[in-house]
Amino acid sequence: MKILRALPLLALLPVSAFAGTASSNFQVTLTITGACTLTANPLDFGVNNGAIAANIDAQSSLVANCTSGQDYSIGLNNGVGTGATASVRKMTNSADNSTVNYSLYVLPARSTVWDNVCTTVPGTGANCYNGTGNGANQTVPVYGRVPGGQTSVTVGSYVDTVVATLTF
Repeated sequence: MKILRALPLLALLPVSAFAGTASSNFQVTLTITGACTLTANPLDFGVNNGAIAANIDAQSSLVANCTSGQDYSIGLNNGVGTGATASVRKMTNSADNSTVNYSLYVLPARSTVWDNVCTTVPGTGANCYNGTGNGANQTVPVYGRVPGGQTSVTVGSYVDTVVATLTF
């Protein structure tokens, strides 16, 4: 009997208006583009007393930070010294415009002159630094040499400005 008494109450509950269902798939996407930053540290050959008789070697670094998997290349221009080339860059004494020759190298053996040939195709070029980003700072050494035998140098401070270009 209890069941029969409950039936009128069931009639008061709302009847569902759903006649069926439909579904569809959609994609969720994200595109990550390569991004890089570059920081350059000064290269200091120190102090030399008188003529430059022997090679003076020094080292500096660049810091590259690229998206993981992003290929990149770093080239160095010839600097601003008059008549400079990739193999013979020139620091200039602003007091008398005299110069001191130097070179920048990719390898610690100072056998591969670093130049700007790699800035057109990332990851290629023998005379530049090639790398692949990992999302963190990557230290890239720069090896410098002032060759000995420069005996006609004048007293003063010698400076050059080199532009490092990271291409990705």
